[in-house]
Amino acid sequence: MEEIEILVFYDVPSDKIRNKIIEKLKDYGLRRIQFSGFSGRLNRTLREKLKEALKTIVGDKKAIVYIQPICSRCLEDCLIIENSKEEKKENKISFGMKINRLYRDYED
Repeated sequence: MEEIEILVFYDVPSDKIRNKIIEKLKDYGLRRIQFSGFSGRLNRTLREKLKEALKTIVGDKKAIVYIQPICSRCLEDCLIIENSKEEKKENKISFGMKINRLYRDYED
């Protein structure tokens, strides 16, 4: 089954629920790209399982969670600018399919 890139963003006031969401996203191999945003590649089955797992975690508590698949055509138009303050102090600008490598190289 084909994997596609997804973005997950959330706004969750409860620390307990937010931490469970973060751990679940990491369990699915997604990588943090912002404080409240993750990215990675999942097939349809795993996306559905993740959606159900997040629904269970949130329950009826106050939360906003977005899971956004990105088609390959849209992914080609993506622009990512990352100004890193790490040892290398390099700036990365990526277009198109290079986005996958940039996300995977990003560390928490």
